[in-house]
Amino acid sequence: MGYEVTSSDGTVDMVEAADSYCQEGPLTTFFATGPGRAVVDSWSTRLASYRTADIARVRLVDEVRAPADARALETLSPSTRPPGPSTPPLSPSTPPLSPSTPPRWA
Repeated sequence: MGYEVTSSDGTVDMVEAADSYCQEGPLTTFFATGPGRAVVDSWSTRLASYRTADIARVRLVDEVRAPADARALETLSPSTRPPGPSTPPLSPSTPPLSPSTPPRWA
């Protein structure tokens, strides 16, 4: 569970693992509460804070997923994607490691 926060300039951020949020002065803060706890208290963990005046929308999402603009990039072919960091796919000939298989670093 988490929240999708849309700012007034259209930027979308995901706050993963957040159970609740509340306004604290000029900020809106997102919290993770402990298991079995339904209130924000001193045992809650602050995950993120945003300036309340800059928030256009807060939406609860049951399954945390990438924002819409990131999903759109995934649909582009490699030749049309904008430049940026990328991870090459694993070689199909590389066997998966098991707990008894030591890593091959050297």
